[in-house]
Amino acid sequence: MSTRTGSISPTLPSPRFRRCEEPRRLVFLAPSASLLPVRNILQGDSTLRVVHDDFEITGARWIYHHAEKSVFIRQDVRVTFHEELQSILR
Repeated sequence: MSTRTGSISPTLPSPRFRRCEEPRRLVFLAPSASLLPVRNILQGDSTLRVVHDDFEITGARWIYHHAEKSVFIRQDVRVTFHEELQSILR
């Protein structure tokens, strides 16, 4: 297991309802992370900040599964949406 400092930036496809020439970017920022290369996993006990054009997520004690393109944040999670959520508040 190795520990690195920095960020990872997987590129996600644009949502179907948007017309975009370039793929949308999702950026993960963490002060430290442990890489498990055989399992294709990054994890950390420190804070994680996930930044996207439409939202931002922060929290701690996280794990990122690259094969599934999923992140699980287990502590102090905060989500901020940068667009209007019309249908969710009905």
